[in-house]
Amino acid sequence: IAGSRFTEAEAAQITEPSFRQQFASRFPGWSLADCGQIYINPGLYDHNGKSNVFVTYPRDQQTPAVMNTTAAIPAGKTTRLHVVVGHHPDGDFDLILRINGQQALRQLIGKATSDQGWATIDHDLTSLAGQTVKIELVNQPTDWTSQGEAAYWAAIELISE
Repeated sequence: IAGSRFTEAEAAQITEPSFRQQFASRFPGWSLADCGQIYINPGLYDHNGKSNVFVTYPRDQQTPAVMNTTAAIPAGKTTRLHVVVGHHPDGDFDLILRINGQQALRQLIGKATSDQGWATIDHDLTSLAGQTVKIELVNQPTDWTSQGEAAYWAAIELISE
């Protein structure tokens, strides 16, 4: 077509970034595993008043979506994992935090446990100062209702002060 900026071959190479690329750009240093696409497409969205929110969904009823990182917890500082996570309006899920493979927190994220659709978790990691730890955030399905198991991640950050 006259006036096109790209040849057909060039245009064919232009694609939307995959949800894994979106995740890597949104949460550098974190990895994503077992994110499903059954009822919801994972990726970046605007949700419930927040933008640049990453949506995860369990791979299936028995397999949760898992985000993980390995981090050095600095000595001499107070360190916490700060998470802001939302839920689908019609459902809930269990947020599980594991440190070095051990469950450190399990919290239902849903209407009864969130403020205007969002839950803020600040988990103290100061006792692990001077160590390198594996941190996992798990989007664990509860009752497996179509879109209801989705998790909406607005913030995941390690804060040392």
